[in-house]
Amino acid sequence: MREADKLLKIRGLVKRFGGLTATDHIDFDVEPREVHAVIGPNGAGKTTFISQISGELQADEGSIVFAGRELGGTGVPYRARAGLGRSYQVSQIFRDMTALQNVMLATQATAKHSFSFFRPAATDQSLAGPAREALELTGLGHRLHALTSDMAHGEHRQLELAMTLATRPRLLLLDEPTAGMSQAESGDMVKLLKRIKSDYAVILVEHDMDAVFALADRVSVLVYGCIIATGTPDEIRLNPAVREAYLGDQEAEAI
Repeated sequence: MREADKLLKIRGLVKRFGGLTATDHIDFDVEPREVHAVIGPNGAGKTTFISQISGELQADEGSIVFAGRELGGTGVPYRARAGLGRSYQVSQIFRDMTALQNVMLATQATAKHSFSFFRPAATDQSLAGPAREALELTGLGHRLHALTSDMAHGEHRQLELAMTLATRPRLLLLDEPTAGMSQAESGDMVKLLKRIKSDYAVILVEHDMDAVFALADRVSVLVYGCIIATGTPDEIRLNPAVREAYLGDQEAEAI
């Protein structure tokens, strides 16, 4: 694919915290409707990397170009409106609200208007309609009015994904979407992501190698802030440097 056709282009990305270089001159790109996974050991810089893309952290060096726009110096609201949607390793939801209300808030955050004092937000179809669609898409259509405090952990992860999808993103930044899930819940999340992957580009940060190899078109391996390899799942699975640095012979054999 031509450089100009890539949805996301990152070149020379650097983030330092004092004497620690958390991301070290990273080059990275994502094509339209591609799932590009980022794996690596704890402390490799994965969350720092994805936070720089979302705008929560500003890069010290390098460039981030999304859909032809340079994002340097812009914050989270601008990038969300531009089409970047992020989920988090720890669910960011309001537990005293219903599933529908949570997703409506996410919808409103990127809408072109705010809640009207003269119209109940709960009946505003410009918010409720997309929120219901997102909940249906993520398998929570039957839980619209359930309090999130009464929902299971796996449902919380589905809800957060629904909140992200409701913002109409072009690129999903998914940070450990299966974190804390049981094996059955993780399997359900993988099935859900498989259903939606043809409609979105995705950066997937994930420790679950079964999920990574089931979903990813390409995989980049981040170790000590540097990408040591990028390739197809099969190429990464068989890469000796990746086995030594991260997967380990035993885990590589298992997958």
